[in-house]
Amino acid sequence: MPASSPITITIGPGTPSAEGPRLTEQAQTYNFSTYYPLVVESAQCSWNDEDCTPLSPMRIQFNNPLNRDAYEESWVEVSPALPGATVDIQGSTLIVSGPTKGRTSYDVTLSAAIQDTFGQTLGKTQTLRFQYGSAPAVLSGPDKILVTLDPSAAQPTLDLYTINQSRLQLRIYAVQPADWPAFQRYLRDYNQQDDWPTPPGEKVR
Repeated sequence: MPASSPITITIGPGTPSAEGPRLTEQAQTYNFSTYYPLVVESAQCSWNDEDCTPLSPMRIQFNNPLNRDAYEESWVEVSPALPGATVDIQGSTLIVSGPTKGRTSYDVTLSAAIQDTFGQTLGKTQTLRFQYGSAPAVLSGPDKILVTLDPSAAQPTLDLYTINQSRLQLRIYAVQPADWPAFQRYLRDYNQQDDWPTPPGEKVR
């Protein structure tokens, strides 16, 4: 059968039955199409039209399922280089994952030798560009209510970790054991009020 073609099969009328003497009174028609030449249908690293988030994978969608058994490293080249990158094939989707950086464009070059399950190849080298934007701003620290700094350290510190946060504003209060009930009320009200409640104790900074 010719590739990339609609096929119509018509049987009858007058087709005999294997179970009795009656023949079909109308023609039976079946429609399908043969597989199409292998092409790239889409490429994305986000679910919208915005720039991609760093570390999100690059997904390349083909029109036919790819031949996983025929895969070679030469099928995919990433520029700038992406150390530790992995390539996975899931049906008709080729996925490139790795430590992508923010505010960086990556070019993925696909080899003409990429092959689908029908034995067809892509036929020509193709380069796709993926644009990564800034990572979302993040601030993280201890997730416990009470944290004890190491008293034996020469300079005890409380470590915080940030991404794309240039400044941090702190308010520090000195408290006593008698402030514990007020602190519990503060924690209760903190997420239940539009205006942040005032912490107990004496503000020292």
